[in-house]
Amino acid sequence: MLKINPVMQKDLRITSRNARFYWGLFAYEAILAIGFYVVFKVVLGINSFNSRYYDVTDVYRSFIAFFPALMAIQAGIITIIIPVMTGSAITDEKGHQTFDILRTTPLSCTRIVTGKIMSSVIRTMTFVIAGIPIMAFSFIVGGLNWIHLPIFLLITIVYSFMLGSLGVMCSAYSKKTTGAIVKAYIIYILLYVLSFIPFGFGQLYASKLFSYFFLCANPIVLYVNFLLAIVGESSIFSFLYEYPTNSLPVAMCSFWVTTAVSLVIMILLSILYIKIASRKINPLKGKE
Repeated sequence: MLKINPVMQKDLRITSRNARFYWGLFAYEAILAIGFYVVFKVVLGINSFNSRYYDVTDVYRSFIAFFPALMAIQAGIITIIIPVMTGSAITDEKGHQTFDILRTTPLSCTRIVTGKIMSSVIRTMTFVIAGIPIMAFSFIVGGLNWIHLPIFLLITIVYSFMLGSLGVMCSAYSKKTTGAIVKAYIIYILLYVLSFIPFGFGQLYASKLFSYFFLCANPIVLYVNFLLAIVGESSIFSFLYEYPTNSLPVAMCSFWVTTAVSLVIMILLSILYIKIASRKINPLKGKE
């Protein structure tokens, strides 16, 4: 019999009874609908003023812009809301004076942390899945391959899990929810920005493999690489490492390999964040 994490079950039960979750879901759908309408008007405007879109095939092909635009909106919303969801994971328990009671249960610290993370991931995926009908329009009229949809969902699940792990870790090291959220955003920025620095040094010192893994750890690079694959372009890594002094094996720069490496790195980072958070909330300092 499948055992459900009781912490996750409790959080999801509380969320299902909270009207704010459903209002948030409504706001999310409204933002996607507005984005859909804006892209639709832009595409129609381009088609009306550009004679090379007069062909019926090209008109439909231009609607491929729907998926990248809506995907960017969803990724942005996920990046913003997950720290808010997970920033209060531990601090709220401390504020309600239920944290010590939670630690006296048979649950290990790791199960407590993963339960908090999974509840946030499930809530996030509820938002993403609710937006699939809107995103599906670009598959119908834009000529997209349906394989891109499960790939997008997989990337989003792993990305959400990494962000959730980071948020819970920051919550474990904070006394207030606001501090946890701010810490998570700061680490986000450092992760997004600093991962480009090794590539700059790699240009100077030909340290290509070192910078390659840092770029794979950057979620922005992962999503941009995915967008290029959607529109049929080469991987961003093929462009960055195309020079002889910087070149990497062709296979390492392909979309499938770079995506797999990025997902593995994100999973490893998630495990690291979980271990750190579990050790922090463990009164025995990891000697379970």
